[in-house]
Amino acid sequence: MAATDAGPDARPDRKSFTLISRQAPYGTDGAQICLELALAAAVYEQRVNYLFVEDGVYQLLGPQQPDAIASKNLLAALQALEVYGVDTVYVHRHSLESRGLAVTDLALEVELVDDEQVTRLVREADMVFSL
Repeated sequence: MAATDAGPDARPDRKSFTLISRQAPYGTDGAQICLELALAAAVYEQRVNYLFVEDGVYQLLGPQQPDAIASKNLLAALQALEVYGVDTVYVHRHSLESRGLAVTDLALEVELVDDEQVTRLVREADMVFSL
């Protein structure tokens, strides 16, 4: 099969990014920076694995009212990920459960992953960013 027939995933210049978002949505800029990295990689048609762990799972809760602290609504931007080509959002199951949360509490459709799957996402990525 010729390179042009192999589809976009077979392009040699297409990289895989695993972005690990660990911080709560507001109070620091880590969550916003991780989101901006995801959107930038997606705009350039790179593969993006967006993973929420630890307090990062709070970013996916709705409704959010960041105007009370003069911040932008991070969840609204996260809800646009699919438009940019980020089709799957991953959430670390233990991080969610240890905070007393369930997938039904989240405002986005996600895929729950365990420790082994997190390791695979990291190991198989060309680039990993953890914020």
